[in-house]
Formats: sequence, C-alpha cells, structure tokens
Amino acid sequence: MRFNKLKLGSKSVKKQQGFYADVLGFGIKKSTTDQLVIQAGFTEFIFSQQLDPPNLYHFCFLIPTGSLE
Repeated sequence: MRFNKLKLGSKSVKKQQGFYADVLGFGIKKSTTDQLVIQAGFTEFIFSQQLDPPNLYHFCFLIPTGSLE
C-alpha cells in the first residue's frame, strides 16, 4: 500500500516545519502561516493549522539499511 497524500491537523505548523524540514531534511513544497506541505518519498504530507486538533497522530518511516547518506 502506498499513500500519495496524508492530511494532518497541527497546533503549530511552524513546529512541524522545524522538525520535518530542518531536522529530517524533507523537502518543502508549500509553506504558509496555516499550512505546510512536505514531500517524503512518494507521500505528500499536508499539515493544516488547527487550534484544537481532534487527535494526536503517530506515524513512522521505514528506511532501508544503507539508504541514508
């Protein structure tokens, strides 16, 4: 199974950018005050600013051994 797009709510889009782009190095496709779109492999992650997101999310990346620089 492959996810092409995943939409997630976030209390702080700015903090998401700090982690996914600055720490993990994923490419930013779009960044505004209320939305962040990053590309991770085949998947586009869309973080939308929400004052009170309904749930907390947890997901992981399976990175094959030897594929990181």
